[in-house]
Amino acid sequence: MSESKCESSSWSQKLPIDIARRGPVPPAKQCMHVKYYCEENVWKLCEAVNIDRPEELEFCSVVFISNEDRAVPIWHQKIGKPDEPVVWDYHVIFLWRLEGESYVYDLDSSLPFPCKLEMYINEAIKTDDILQPQYHRD
Repeated sequence: MSESKCESSSWSQKLPIDIARRGPVPPAKQCMHVKYYCEENVWKLCEAVNIDRPEELEFCSVVFISNEDRAVPIWHQKIGKPDEPVVWDYHVIFLWRLEGESYVYDLDSSLPFPCKLEMYINEAIKTDDILQPQYHRD
């Protein structure tokens, strides 16, 4: 198992430093990351919160993304090209809510860590309107 590297991002989204510091998850470079094992990576994030910040657990969720065909395209994945999706059979992300906002922690993404949920949906998940029917996530 290798430790995740924190990659710089060219994204214009800047989270207030306070949000990143207040988040229940350590910085990406301190998180364990294993390629192709998103569920294990999220499990380790949950474990870290449970040990270090258990008071935050009620604001945390694990999100499982898939569809009936087990073919879900996700953009901005570190193993893919920036403008093309990686098609996973499923993908798992960690979600944290604070003061009406939700933040995604995805160690496989080249988007910011954490990333506002709205940005993650727009940039990584995208809309079913642009996808072939077998990739719809309904």
